[in-house]
Amino acid sequence: MKSVEIKKMRKRLGLTQQQMADELRVNRATIRAWEYGTNKPMPYQKKALIYMQKNGCHLMKTIEDIKEMVEGWETEYTVEASQLLNEIDDWLGRARTLIDKAGSVDD
Repeated sequence: MKSVEIKKMRKRLGLTQQQMADELRVNRATIRAWEYGTNKPMPYQKKALIYMQKNGCHLMKTIEDIKEMVEGWETEYTVEASQLLNEIDDWLGRARTLIDKAGSVDD
């Protein structure tokens, strides 16, 4: 989400920077930095912004909503990391086999 889009969304929702910050559990300076493009939201914050854009601001009142989004993001990346580690482990096993075979040929 671009800085201009964040500001437009905030205005469309009729929020001040402080109100938006309160909704997203960040400080007002963070919202200002996003809107001016001097800083970008973290991935979990982008998800919260997208959620807010789709559903409005007052639906994000509970910590459970935010926790659910973050857990979904963590699960998504944990699965990808786990798959990558399994592929690396398989590759290392094949490499060890090839090294062992090459060592037995030299003997």
